[in-house]
Amino acid sequence: MTERPTITDLPAGWKFPPGSVEFSRDAVNQYNAAVGKGGEVATPDGEIAPAGAVVTLCNGVCLENVILPPRTLHIGQDVEILGAIPIGTTLDVRAEIHSSQEHRGVRIVAIDMFASTAFEGAERFVGRATLMIPVTDEEA
Repeated sequence: MTERPTITDLPAGWKFPPGSVEFSRDAVNQYNAAVGKGGEVATPDGEIAPAGAVVTLCNGVCLENVILPPRTLHIGQDVEILGAIPIGTTLDVRAEIHSSQEHRGVRIVAIDMFASTAFEGAERFVGRATLMIPVTDEEA
């Protein structure tokens, strides 16, 4: 197994290893329970993954490949969901670091993410997550 890099060591343009996530009923129900929306898929027909679950699970696929230093904050998320994601859909997720800059004692890292359906290749999610990471004396 390859050791995961620390996100503050990675330059702009670094590509995360590709991954995938299945929006199973179980995964969506766990997300809903974690955010206090009950334990069941909560959509009119019960078959569409909520937008928050899509964002959270796609972020997780990317961030499980890196080490986040203590006190890392997720300070922003710009997202466009380009189509409904039915329960049972698998999305292929890819991402890269858009920018990584230090300013006034913090490092701001922006990550661009894209997800498409595994079989058709139809783009379903595009977004940018922004992290703020305090720079310690050892890193300065």
